[in-house]
Amino acid sequence: MLTLNYQNNAGKAIDGVAKVQLGAGKAWQTCAVNKAIAFSLSALSTGRQQLVAICGNDTIRESFLVYDVNATKVPVDTLDWFNQRDFLFDADHQQARIQIGTSAPQQHIVYTIATNDSVMEQGAFDIKNEVFTHVVNYKPEYKNGILITYAWVKNDVCYTHSASIVRPLPDKKLDVAWKTFRNRLTPGQKEEWTLTVSKDKKRRLQELKFLQVCTINRLMKLLDINSISIQDWAIRFLLCLGLEQLTIVVRYMESSL
Repeated sequence: MLTLNYQNNAGKAIDGVAKVQLGAGKAWQTCAVNKAIAFSLSALSTGRQQLVAICGNDTIRESFLVYDVNATKVPVDTLDWFNQRDFLFDADHQQARIQIGTSAPQQHIVYTIATNDSVMEQGAFDIKNEVFTHVVNYKPEYKNGILITYAWVKNDVCYTHSASIVRPLPDKKLDVAWKTFRNRLTPGQKEEWTLTVSKDKKRRLQELKFLQVCTINRLMKLLDINSISIQDWAIRFLLCLGLEQLTIVVRYMESSL
């Protein structure tokens, strides 16, 4: 997606139409400014490309790189190529990938893996006119994440890069649903409300039920809850206990909740 922001000197967006050329020698396209537009890069070759956009009396030219993440060679002549492919350890394989590359015939690179309180690993590797993918496997001693620092020297110039990789956080998304029921076959039967909070609709492992509670205010008093809605309380209670599902059934005497 590409967005061309067109504004006046006060920073206010201005409506307009721009002519865009994505890649030297490519066909010109027309698009509205200040809106996300889909452009395909499939027709562009890897390497340095240029974007030209004209709107009214204004013209911009910006260069950008097109590259294949699976390529084994850098797309341009450079001594410093760095691409962090993963910012989280993969949930399935517990791995993260960082790519370092150079067009030099020989390059020695050192690295350090550290947590927030200690250095876990130090090492080095050599690359030769290539893009090397450094695969880092998660270890329990990494705890919540690591910082990897790379360094190398070429032609008396020192190049450094750092990559922060964290452990995926547990999925705390909850499904919340209210259901109501009233047995109309029994005279004087009050309405019954059921609140179900679950982590996954397909995995309902455990339930807690509170039955025959006269009023919601009574339930809050029994559980010593102040100034908090039942739904908020249920979510917090679920998170504290680490349950997969929490169900609350409330029978009440008032005409409404």
